[in-house]
Amino acid sequence: MRRRRLLAVAAAPVVTSGCSPQDDEAPPSASASSDGAREAVKVYVQALNSRSTAGLISVGGVEDEEWFRQEAEQILADRSG
Repeated sequence: MRRRRLLAVAAAPVVTSGCSPQDDEAPPSASASSDGAREAVKVYVQALNSRSTAGLISVGGVEDEEWFRQEAEQILADRSG
């Protein structure tokens, strides 16, 4: 349950930045938010591949506290490599 929260926090910027209005034209900031989402995904994957607890916490936007460190370490143990 706790790992899901940390993963949800880490994925939130990626998921929310992909949301756009249903209009035919995208707002001018759509390109910027797409770039931000792409960068967030790159940082997240780099943190997983390098097995970086601090990197995973940073991209998740959570405070560096013991509980989050434990959750990040568990995510890395389960999903990185």
